[in-house]
Amino acid sequence: MTGDLSLQWTNYNEKNLLEAVYVKEILMMLLIALYLGFGYWAIQYIKVNIMGVTAEYYTDTIAFYGQRLIFAAMLGWAAIPIAFIHKTFIAK
Repeated sequence: MTGDLSLQWTNYNEKNLLEAVYVKEILMMLLIALYLGFGYWAIQYIKVNIMGVTAEYYTDTIAFYGQRLIFAAMLGWAAIPIAFIHKTFIAK
C-alpha cells in the first residue's frame, strides 16, 4: 500500500460507481430513443416528400409499426442527414 487513499475500496465508492453505471445506461437508452425517433421521422419524411408515397397498406398494426421501427433502426444513419438536408435547403 503506497498510502494513496483513492485506491481503497469503500461502500461510498461502490455506491458512486453503481450510480455512474445507472446514469450511463439511462443516457444510452435516451440516445437510442432519440435515434429511433429521428429515424422514424426521417424515413416517413423521405417516403412522403422525396419518394412521393401517398398510401401504404398493412394487414395488422404490429406489422405497420414494426416495419417502420425496423427501417428507422437500420436506415436511420442515412435517412436522418438526407431528411434534414432536404428539409433545410431544398424543400420550401
